[in-house]
Amino acid sequence: MSRVLVATDEPNYSLGLVEGYRHFGWSVITGVKPFMDMIGDFDVIHHQWPEEFVGWKAPLPEDVDSVVRRLEFWKGRAKSVFSVNNLYPHDAYGNAQYWALYSAFYRFADLITHFSVASKKLVELEYTDAVGKNHIIHSPPNYAVSLKRQTARGSCRRALGIPVDSFVILMLGRLRSWEEARLVKRAFEVARVPGKHLLIVGRLSLSKRMCGDFFRRLDWSRWLLWRSTTVEEKYVPEEELFRFIDSSDVMVVPRIGGLSSAIPLIAMTFGKMVVAPDCGAYPDYLYGSANLIYRTGDPESLARQLERAFVADCRRIGEENAAIAREWSWDRICMACLAALRRDESAEA
Repeated sequence: MSRVLVATDEPNYSLGLVEGYRHFGWSVITGVKPFMDMIGDFDVIHHQWPEEFVGWKAPLPEDVDSVVRRLEFWKGRAKSVFSVNNLYPHDAYGNAQYWALYSAFYRFADLITHFSVASKKLVELEYTDAVGKNHIIHSPPNYAVSLKRQTARGSCRRALGIPVDSFVILMLGRLRSWEEARLVKRAFEVARVPGKHLLIVGRLSLSKRMCGDFFRRLDWSRWLLWRSTTVEEKYVPEEELFRFIDSSDVMVVPRIGGLSSAIPLIAMTFGKMVVAPDCGAYPDYLYGSANLIYRTGDPESLARQLERAFVADCRRIGEENAAIAREWSWDRICMACLAALRRDESAEA
């Protein structure tokens, strides 16, 4: 039996990848430790997030060197597959050490896989080590594993204190910058949507050390207090996501730049309409659907799309999204990866 190391300790998203390999009869081991300890016998090592190997924090040069030694050790012992989730870790765009870390994974990869055409283009523009490598582009993943883990389904508006007849706009996940918060504030204020209600599940991510960020957090808290909003900043167990998703009419991606986010993939898997920016992979994800795209960073454009969402048939669009997401199976992603590796082996022979 062929053996694959899914080299991550992430407990939720990666389960789909694990199930995909098992569907094709592979024995699957998970975790960072076998890779870093250079132990085990594997045919394939599948990587997701390089930053996990340096403790999810900005690495020092010696940290990068340590990971490179591991990549060198495994070269020739196991095929290296690298799935691109981000250009850089969140909030670290352009960091030189992260660039060196990611470059190493591209340099040693036998196969680089992408969830969109935009991903391949952006990676090759940013990382010279990715140019000329073996790339494949497949569908994005769905969150069917997460969907199965829900303890129930259905709206929880009454329990959340949200008027039942509101038009609920959901922001799921932390806001990564003050620019994202300003985008949300302005768009919500100017959107001509009767009964609009903003549901935010996550925190505003700002430094606790900078004086300016203290006042921004204060401004944000005051704004939320005086608007029609519901905020949940505490950790939400994955099996309880339905409480917020099913209570919403539309889910918004407030990202400004970058490659991607899980938000549209979760939304479509759970059967919700999406409003996303026109940057990165989002147009690829939503291509051919009835979801809406706004100009990146433009609150007036986002507001106009929220107005369009209000008059749209959100339920029907959500059902269409769920059908699209069911085709984004991890089985198909793994099948594409394994087929590409076999083609590579045939070419080498």
